[in-house]
Amino acid sequence: MQPERPSTTIASTDRQASTAVAPDRDDEEHSKKSELTTSPATGSHGFAIPNHEKMDYLLSRFRKANREELLKAFLKKRDALKRPNEVERYPSIRETYLALHFALNERGIMAPAFRKHLSINKYKDLSPAESLLSKDNQLIDLHYLYCQHRSHIQPSNLLYRPIFDAPEFPLDLAGELASREWRSHVKAQETLLIPPSIQMELLVLRTKQIRDKHRAINSRAEKIQTLLFERSRQPTSRLTPHSIEDHIDEFICLKLGNGSPHMALRFSCLRKGEAVPTDRAELTRLRERFRKRREWFTKNLGLKGTEFAAGDAA
Repeated sequence: MQPERPSTTIASTDRQASTAVAPDRDDEEHSKKSELTTSPATGSHGFAIPNHEKMDYLLSRFRKANREELLKAFLKKRDALKRPNEVERYPSIRETYLALHFALNERGIMAPAFRKHLSINKYKDLSPAESLLSKDNQLIDLHYLYCQHRSHIQPSNLLYRPIFDAPEFPLDLAGELASREWRSHVKAQETLLIPPSIQMELLVLRTKQIRDKHRAINSRAEKIQTLLFERSRQPTSRLTPHSIEDHIDEFICLKLGNGSPHMALRFSCLRKGEAVPTDRAELTRLRERFRKRREWFTKNLGLKGTEFAAGDAA
């Protein structure tokens, strides 16, 4: 499945700023520089729609950053939100947080499921900041679908088809869907009809089965790591802490891809934020590496043949 690159300019906005600012400056400084209003419009269901002008302003700057700069800026904002009580500050950095994710989505750099950004794992007694972040994480998933999988999403609810058919991402309509108090699995499975293979790339819009699969893979990887450390203690072992880390990463990618070297390579790129190689020889080499690693796991760790569900199928 090849990534798509449609225009992701925010719909219903007609101005963009051209001022270049370092991608990781604080959102309050962005406001001073751009002199744009920061009071967002309120849509249906009481959900504050992100400020269109500010989003376009920030996106125009983040698009100028290279891959490494963009990831660095994103990781800085992400890690700041994970500090105790920092989530309550989320509204003040909201547009920067969203624009960074949108810029990553446009380039297909690291799927939302693997960005390890802050998620809200409860449904009741949310603070206003937690509620806003929870809905915005859905907005990020919707924008990612628009950028990378729009031709594969055919919502059952006709109201939301323009999210994926529009020439520009309809932020207001996507925000309206995110604000709906429907459970995420209902939106994923019944409203948007997102294929399970694509749900694997999302943070929020996925079913319980997909969430459980991610958890099961991570749990299994911890057990495999223990087996690798035990094997590394053998006198003849060539395993090192660094190689064990690489082995675990390859194991997770193979599990995500159901044993397919082709899909394991794709998930490896989606997890690390790397571009899929375009050189045919390099693609062949990397897929062969995953195929050999799959055989190595089965042979040397005593794994059952059913450990990886699929074979070489794409």
